[in-house]
Parts: sequence; C-alpha cells; structure tokens
Amino acid sequence: MRHGFDDFGKTLAMKTNSGRYHFIVPAMMFFAVLALGFVCPVRAATISWPNGQTLSQAIFGLKAGDELVVTNGTHTMANLVISGIGNADGAQIVVRAEEQAKLVFSASGSNLIEFRGVHNLLFKGFDITSTYQGDTALDGIKFTGASSSQVTLEDLYIHDITGVGINIQNVNVDRVTLKNSHISHCGGSGLYWGYFNRSVVSNGAIENNYIHHCPKNAGQETHYGIQLKGGCYGMRIENNVLHDVSGTARAAIFVYYGKTLGQGDSPADMNIVRGNAILSSRAEGITACADALVENNIVFDARYGIHTQTYNEEGGAGRSFTENLIVRNNTCFRNRSYDLYLEGLGSTGSNVAVYGNALYASSSSGHAVCGSLGTAQAFGNVYFGRSDISSGFSLGTGLSDFIAVTANGQVPDLDFYPSATSAILNISALQSQHAPLDFNGNQRPYNQMCDSGAYEWSGVVNPGWRLSKNFKTGGSSSPTLNLISPNGGEAWRRGEQQVIAWTSSGLSGTLTIELLRGSTVFGTIASGVAVSACSYTWTVGTLQSGAPVSGSDLKIRITAQNGATSVLKLACGEDI
Repeated sequence: MRHGFDDFGKTLAMKTNSGRYHFIVPAMMFFAVLALGFVCPVRAATISWPNGQTLSQAIFGLKAGDELVVTNGTHTMANLVISGIGNADGAQIVVRAEEQAKLVFSASGSNLIEFRGVHNLLFKGFDITSTYQGDTALDGIKFTGASSSQVTLEDLYIHDITGVGINIQNVNVDRVTLKNSHISHCGGSGLYWGYFNRSVVSNGAIENNYIHHCPKNAGQETHYGIQLKGGCYGMRIENNVLHDVSGTARAAIFVYYGKTLGQGDSPADMNIVRGNAILSSRAEGITACADALVENNIVFDARYGIHTQTYNEEGGAGRSFTENLIVRNNTCFRNRSYDLYLEGLGSTGSNVAVYGNALYASSSSGHAVCGSLGTAQAFGNVYFGRSDISSGFSLGTGLSDFIAVTANGQVPDLDFYPSATSAILNISALQSQHAPLDFNGNQRPYNQMCDSGAYEWSGVVNPGWRLSKNFKTGGSSSPTLNLISPNGGEAWRRGEQQVIAWTSSGLSGTLTIELLRGSTVFGTIASGVAVSACSYTWTVGTLQSGAPVSGSDLKIRITAQNGATSVLKLACGEDI
C-alpha cells in the first residue's frame, strides 16, 4: 500500500493531520492543535467479512475503535450504504480491504457507495467498479443524507463507472481526506466537491492521488478532474497527478471561492492548490477565482495553463473581479492558448499576487501570458514567447532554460527542472514572495536567491520525481509542523513542568502557543518562540500573563509562519 503525508489514528489517543497551509501576504500561518481532554480506553474488535451479514449490516454494527477487514476475492453486491456510524470524540473506525479484495456493484438505479452521517472513519484499500454501463450517472462514492466528518478515504481504485468518482454535492463534510487513490474512466468528474454554500467541504485534503480519463468521453463539454465549488474552505489539493481530464469547457482543477463570498477569507480558510502535475487537460489546467494559494504546480498541454477568473454565486450573484488569490512558483509549458491567463483583475479587485512563475510557450511566437494585471502585484515571472504584460515579467532564453524540453516532446521525456544556466535561476532574494519548498519538497532558496518556476535548482540533475503518468513519488512540497510531546497517554496536572515539543520542515521564524477551550482562545501560553527551538517547557495551567487556568476540553494551538496540523489527545488523564 502507498503512504501519504499524514497517518490518522496512530493510537487510540493520537491523531495526526498533515498540513493546512494558510497564506497571508507576505507571511504564512499554520496551526497545530493538541487536545488535553479525557479519553478512556475502548475495547475494540477486529471483524472479518464475509460473515453471514451484508456488508452494510456488518459496517453498521461497528463501534469506536473497531476494524472490519474485507477478505480477498471479488465481492458482488447491488450497492453499499454506510450510515450513522462513528462519532467525532471516539476512536477511529477502520473498514479496510485485504490487498486483493474487489467490490463489484450491479445496481442500475443507485450510487455504488453512499456515506450518510459517518464520522471518524478510515475506508481503505478497495477496488471499486460497476457492471452497469448504461446512461444513468451512478457515482462511485457519494456523501448524502446527513453531514459527515473526519473521514479518510485511502488507497482506493475507483474506475469504469458512469458517474462521478467521489461526489459531495448534497451535504456538509468537514475534515475529509482522499489520499493515495487512483480514479479513472468515470462518466463524470473525478471529484465534484461542494455546491455553492449549500454543500460545504472544509478543512480537508486531496493529496497524492492519480486521476485520469474523467470524464472518459473526450468530447464531453462538462465535468472536471477536481472541483471545489464556492463555499468550500480550508482545503488542500496537493501532489496529485492528472491527465486526460476535464470536459472541453471545464478545468483539470477548479477552485471557486472560499468561506465568505466577496469578503476575503482568513488565512485558516484559504484553499491550497500545491505541487500537482497536470499533464494534459482537454480545457484549462488550473482555474482559481478567489481565496486560494496556487503554488509549485506543473501544467503541460492544457488550453490555458493557469487561469484567474471572476466568480458567481448560485443564482448569478457574484463579483466582476478576482480577489484574495496568490499564484506563485508554477511552471506552465506548451499550453495550447496561453500558459497564464489573467482575467478579472480590475480596479476594484484586491489582494492578488503573481510571483515567480515560469511560463513558456514552445516557440517565440507562442502566446505565453494573456490579460492584464489591474491592481494585482507581479514580480519575478519569466516567460518565453509573447506576453501582454511587461511589469513583473521578464523574457527567458528559450527551451534551453530546462534540462530536457523540446518543442514537440511528451511526458515522460520532458523534464522542467532548470538547467545550470537557466534564465529562471536566482530571481529574487525576497523569500516571503516564494513558496518555502519546491515541487520536490526541497527548501527554497538553495543559494541566496530564489528561483522562478516549480523547481529550486540544487544541482545539474533533477533530484526528485520525474514526470510520468502515474502517482507522484518523493518529497512533499508542503511545510509541516508535527507535535511529538505529549504523544498520547500522559496525565498532565496543573503546576507541573511539561515539555511541548514539535518537529517541522519548511518553516522559519517564530510561533505562538495558545490555550483554547473548545474553539475559544483562553489565552497565550507563550509567544515569540523560535520554530527551530523545537520545544517549550510549560508550567501546566499557567498563561503567559501569569493567570492560572483550569477546566476540561482544553487544547493547545501552535501557530507558526508556515506549517501543518497535528492533533493529539491525552488518554485517561485528568483535566487541568
């Protein structure tokens, strides 16, 4: 099985979530949360299926901490409904397949799998397909009926179906993660998540997946590889590989706006599109409207590489400009119309920046950059071909700026890692304007100056994953922040000296440690703590002001300039 960048449910008392990356111009903010609540052991069971029940019945009977294992073989059923299991405060329920287990669905009038009111679930390892190939669109997995939360979908293979791969269009889902999964040959989009504030997907991740031929009909106008509708927030779309995706009038990855239409989201609510490889799209590569950070992506062979676009709410209400959007350190090459299309950056738009992108047409006559900046900021962008914009954009040398790029080359023969004499090297000393890590997960800058494009040069050979139509492997381009002490099971009492410790990558500067009750800030434990210190000794129950604190449902939040999220709980400890 493949492994991603976060492992949920390391123990009953510890859960770890990888990085939500929140952008503030010019700094970034991340937080990690440590719950100090009271969690007692649960007697868990491991159950094998088939066991005389239907799979729906067997899953419905699971309690917190239970694991159900579907044995090897092909298991045929009409459909599968997973309803009303788990709770946010209990231990994770696991439903997983042995390596050769396959679920084949036969119903002609219902989705293959439906999740209804599911919480704290890991659903892992299944090969999912359907014998029905008619005209009705049946989704592989659909969240419906009642809201769900803390659901991880991992190591799935969803293929050859008539509808959307995974559809979240009717209900709210918080903290959903899809990782290390293969989605192909769907009748609709690979992922269709959210629907204009009526269905909000929040605080989750789509990472390290391989999505292609969605929709499988290359001439279809609609559908997307990955879509986040307006109202979705705090989502990360990272390190995915997509090709042969989108309808002829849609995009491989499309993010609309975030939590609050037209008001500009807080850093915690920004959507992140980072480290993805789009290796052919029937229409646009990445389209972003508002409340998003788009960085370290590689887009090849789309109509537009990256497109900033105005947005509307359901019913037509919206804005005539793009706002609260950062596009930086992306590499776009040989996209059929433009590598970068800046639209909607009018005089009333706000908080839009375009930094350090490498935008290369295949020839000097190609149109690399289209549109106008309006009120947006631009700096350190390098292009080859023609550009409608001069401020913040400089002309590169040509295809020799990369180590293996030809005018007609195809993946896997192309490599957009910069050559030793490339015009995209040593562009800026302003590190805050560049992504802290590159496409390979290596630190920026390697030298004193940051490079433009998705890669940071560190030698004559690309040190990371070579582009291919398969899963992306190697380093993460996400900064990380992980709590390592306490690590579950401790009992902390008021007045004790205890160490809060963390590890990090891609981070610098200082962090602030706060004490929360639920979601309300009680006060600051410490501020100005160097990230590199990796620990802080706390007198439990005392704030920086000297005021004592006690109670239950207490949490520690660590906020750094860049980072990730970790959640750990003390098992059977006392309230402080």
